Amino acid sequence: MSEHTVLQGDLGAFSIADVFGLLNMSRKSGLLRCRRQSEEKGIYWTDGDISFAISNLPEDSLGEFLVSRGRMTRAALEQASQKVSASTRLGKVLVRDRLLTPRDLWWAVQAQVQEIIYSLFQWRDGHFTFDEGVLSEHERIQSTTSTQNLIMEGIRRLDEWSRIRERIPDPSRIPVLRLSANEIAQRVELKDADRQVLALIDGQHTIRGITQASGLGEFETQLSLLGLLSAGYVDMRQEQRAPVSMAGFLDIDDDSALSEQIRHFNELYAKLFRSLAETLGAEARQRLDSLLERADFEGRELFASVRPDAEGRLPEQEILSNIAELPLEARSHHLVTALTNHLLAQFLEFGNLLDKDQKAELYRQVQEHQQRLEEGKHA
Repeated sequence: MSEHTVLQGDLGAFSIADVFGLLNMSRKSGLLRCRRQSEEKGIYWTDGDISFAISNLPEDSLGEFLVSRGRMTRAALEQASQKVSASTRLGKVLVRDRLLTPRDLWWAVQAQVQEIIYSLFQWRDGHFTFDEGVLSEHERIQSTTSTQNLIMEGIRRLDEWSRIRERIPDPSRIPVLRLSANEIAQRVELKDADRQVLALIDGQHTIRGITQASGLGEFETQLSLLGLLSAGYVDMRQEQRAPVSMAGFLDIDDDSALSEQIRHFNELYAKLFRSLAETLGAEARQRLDSLLERADFEGRELFASVRPDAEGRLPEQEILSNIAELPLEARSHHLVTALTNHLLAQFLEFGNLLDKDQKAELYRQVQEHQQRLEEGKHA
């Protein structure tokens, strides 16, 4: 099929929803290019349906999308990016290095494409051209969401963004709960996204920090905040620049304090590993490595390229490097969440291999550690 421009215009005069609707109804195949100053985004079409999307903005890339959703650390992305070549794309590297499963990659590309599409609905100026016959055959992962659904969701988000910007104009503001999270959950039916956001509202995280920590993306995070704000469950206050403690006694600006937390957990990991070694012998290390590679839990990305040592402890410096790119106010929360969930994953995986006395001793150690956290929180 030959390539030629069959449609062009000003996005100030034609909405992107109208352009999408026209291409959908006429069952066109080709590439819709949208330009605004230095920005350029492209939407591939096949028989009137959107099949893929591209953008020249770094924040729209697959890697940045994964980092913003908490699916990967900055350090892991930088390592993987060094292996990208003309014949090996980032997605292939991530699956090959076991940073993503094939299913995770499929989800990520689908969601990334949708975010690029939805961003165009906020454009109020720019220029578009549609070149018929330009296909994205090299893209194996194609969009499976119907074009009509994409248009409707794009319009809905545009309306919601207007409401969000009216009530939440400044991402440096700090949400503060007017009731406890449990009281709110008893009064209103919460969606999973609302629960994730609610769990991060502690009077210390900024909206920007909550967005980074939630892994939901800017729109879903702030939409949940808008709902809580409109219902009267949340107030907003200005950001305080003083260092904030996410785990009571931890100063999030102090790497030595974060190291101390890692060492606390490493003692628990080592105790659990010694119990496993008594039961499994040399197989214990192999089983532990396998668990860390395949386990799926919140904070898993902080352990990218991390392997336990001969005693079951995690390398402190590598974990610190994996959280170095996180916002200051999010580091302690991410670290404690990841270390706790890793410990729980080990209990779930190996609990049936431990005898009664071993379990009792490990549970006692966990309780003592939690008590230290609480004491530090109220000190």
